[in-house]
Amino acid sequence: MLRGGLADEVRRPNGGRGAGGPSVWSVSITLPPAPPDALGVRLPISARLSAGAPAGSAVWGGSLPALPRALADAVAGTWGATITVDAGGADPLALPGFGAAFAQARADQVVRAFSRRTNLVLAGATTAVVGAGPISDALAAALIRIGSRVVRVSDDPVTRLRAHLAGIGIADVGALPEATRRAHYVVATAEGHEPIDPAGVEAVLIDASLGGTGIVPTDGPALRPHVRRAGDRGATLVDAPPPFPDDLDTGDGLAWRLADLVVALSLLVTANGGDLAAADALLAREVIA
Repeated sequence: MLRGGLADEVRRPNGGRGAGGPSVWSVSITLPPAPPDALGVRLPISARLSAGAPAGSAVWGGSLPALPRALADAVAGTWGATITVDAGGADPLALPGFGAAFAQARADQVVRAFSRRTNLVLAGATTAVVGAGPISDALAAALIRIGSRVVRVSDDPVTRLRAHLAGIGIADVGALPEATRRAHYVVATAEGHEPIDPAGVEAVLIDASLGGTGIVPTDGPALRPHVRRAGDRGATLVDAPPPFPDDLDTGDGLAWRLADLVVALSLLVTANGGDLAAADALLAREVIA
C-alpha cells in the first residue's frame, strides 16, 4: 500500500521469477484524503468560528479598506458572510481587541516589507512615526524593539504624553517637514494627519497607511521594485504592501492574518446579534487560543 508516497506493501503473488515466468507484481494504492479547504487553511481563526455560525453581513467603516473582491466572494460563498465597507459603518480599529491585533500584524507587515524591499537598516537609525492611533502605536513599538530611535510626530495630547513618559521624542505635526529633518526614515500612517508632501523631506518615506493616503501622490524615477525617488530634495519613497492578499494564491502570511481578523470579527458580530463589544472580547480570546 502506498501512503504518502512511500511503499508500505508490495506483493508478488506467484512467488517471484521461476519456471512460471516473470513475477507479476501486485501493488495496492490508497489515495490520500482530499486536501483541507484552502480558505480555512489561510483563515484559521475564521474557520474555527464558522462551524455553526449563521449567515449574515457586516459593514465596517473608518480607515479599513474593503477586502479584495475574490476574497470577499470566497468568504461569502464558503461561510455565508458578506463583508462590506461603508463610510457609515463602525470603525473596527476602535475596538480594543481587534485594534490591537490588527495594528500589530500591520506593523509587522510594514517593517518586514521594508526590509525585503530595501537594503537599508532600521536598527540604530532615527525613525519619525507620524500619526496617532493603533497602527502608529504598534509601528513605534515594533521599531523600538528592533533598535530604532523613534520620534512620535503627533498633535494628539495622549499620544504625546505616553511618548514623553516612555522617554520617546515628540514633535508637532505642524512642524513638518522640519520635525523630520534629522530622521533617517519617516513613516506616515494617515492616523490624524494630512498626507505628507515629500517635496520638503530628505529622508526615506514609508506610507504605512491602510489606503495609501499617508503621503501626497508623486511620480519619480524607480530605483528598484517598490522604491522610487520622490520630491526635489532627494527623498526616497518605499511602497508598503496592501494590507490584504491581492488574490487567493498570495503567499504573504501577514496579509492573510489581517484578513483573518476582519473575517473572524465579522462572523462573531453576526453570531452575537451585532454586539460589537461582545464580538471583540471573543475575538481577543480566539487570537490567544
